[in-house]
Amino acid sequence: MVGLDNPERLRAIHDFENISGVLRAEPMNIISVEFKSNSGVHRGAIRGVLPENQLQPIYDDAKHQRINVPKYGIVLSTRLAEKLNIGIGGSILLNVLEGRRANVSVEVVDTFEAFIGMPAFMDLNTLNRLVKQSPRFQFANLLVDSNQQHSIFDTLKNTPRVGAVMLRQSAMDSFNNTIIEHLMVFISMFIGLAFILAFGVTYNSTRIALSERARELATLRVLGFSKGEISYVLLGEVMFLVLLGIPLGFLVGWLLVLSMATAFDTEMFRVPLVIETSTYGYATMLVILSAVVSAAIVRRRVDKLDLIKVLKTRE
Repeated sequence: MVGLDNPERLRAIHDFENISGVLRAEPMNIISVEFKSNSGVHRGAIRGVLPENQLQPIYDDAKHQRINVPKYGIVLSTRLAEKLNIGIGGSILLNVLEGRRANVSVEVVDTFEAFIGMPAFMDLNTLNRLVKQSPRFQFANLLVDSNQQHSIFDTLKNTPRVGAVMLRQSAMDSFNNTIIEHLMVFISMFIGLAFILAFGVTYNSTRIALSERARELATLRVLGFSKGEISYVLLGEVMFLVLLGIPLGFLVGWLLVLSMATAFDTEMFRVPLVIETSTYGYATMLVILSAVVSAAIVRRRVDKLDLIKVLKTRE
């Protein structure tokens, strides 16, 4: 995305198209406005794009599909529509905060889900006409050949009208790396704590059960039961409780994630609640593994049970 120092007429987009290595150039304008409805006010911006726009699409993150730019009217993000308490077909007042500061009323023709910010889109020509400006743009979205990226940057750097150059992929990579780096730290901590907790609960439960039932288990050994059979009596109950608790853990975990997603729900960012099926599988494997490890340790104690000492112990 290339930002210009001052708005230029639409024909100036051809100057960017003629730069060697630029495969496509699309004009865009961003106008600061104050949205007003009968029950809400929001200060933000409208992005004006052309109907054939491809590089700055109106993308619904929930439905995973593009929305066409309407010839007339405005398209709002669902969060902005909720803040203004307005739906499709309603009218909102736009107080333009730049230029001639026009006040116009437009119809909401569609809404879309966006997880970052609260964007609004209009047709570029319609937007310019509403704010009483000649057809112009102040931003250009460029699709470039990566092999000629450095030469394109040099050209733009030497262009007097260009005020800023933003590389979307670099911004996305930086955002993703930062988020993933922090998430992996927390995820690793949570996995370690979950393993320790599951191991500790299972081990303590089986050790307490062994202490309470040592006399009964020793009696069974004297009566002819094998070590494996008395281990099954002791550990079978614990494993049954572990398997019974896993579905309940799924429910509690889902509620926990829901509360975290709700806490991150702000005007700037929203985190959708998406739990992959594989996550439940990994969680089940982690709990079962920790339970098996603790059971194996207790099983060794059962195998080394001193029958004479246990049977002589008074209850």
